[in-house]
Amino acid sequence: SVKSDDYKFVIIPDKKGGEENGVFDLAIQEINRIAPDFVITVGDLIEGFVSDASYTVPMWEDFMGRLAKLDAPFFFVGGNHDLTNQAQTDEYIRRFGAAYYSFSMGPDLFLILDSQEHGGRDISEKQVEYFRDVLDGWDGRHIYLFMHSPLWYPENHGGYEEIDSLLQGHQYTVFTGHTHTYYMEER
Repeated sequence: SVKSDDYKFVIIPDKKGGEENGVFDLAIQEINRIAPDFVITVGDLIEGFVSDASYTVPMWEDFMGRLAKLDAPFFFVGGNHDLTNQAQTDEYIRRFGAAYYSFSMGPDLFLILDSQEHGGRDISEKQVEYFRDVLDGWDGRHIYLFMHSPLWYPENHGGYEEIDSLLQGHQYTVFTGHTHTYYMEER
């Protein structure tokens, strides 16, 4: 955890879906050039969509080999290509420890939601409870919420409205992936 109030981070968007040869590697070089304190993604780092983990393992090995050139810490957010089914989710958790978690940087809090629970339809009460506990009594500067699929779009999915209500009264920013478009909304 960074102690200073002044830090910088980079967000990597979805990588899958017809990746142009060499673009990810060039992006890693550019990220290293600007020397962020850490890098975070919004998910979809592998092609996925396989039911046998033996197919997933080489995808992760390829990605991790390429990511090894990054000079900054990297924080994972699972996408629908990374967490397609239980076999892929098990492999993801084996590698990275959890599909949802939180961490602090300076006075700020980062919340990583697993928007792919239950096939991306909703998030579990267990996940909501985890974030309720994390936010209980928190009084830092800003909250950054990351998830792959925007759980309020195109309709409100179960569980997200509870997370949203927990954030009320805090300064927060939400980052998502999945839609492959840039969209910004200020509330």
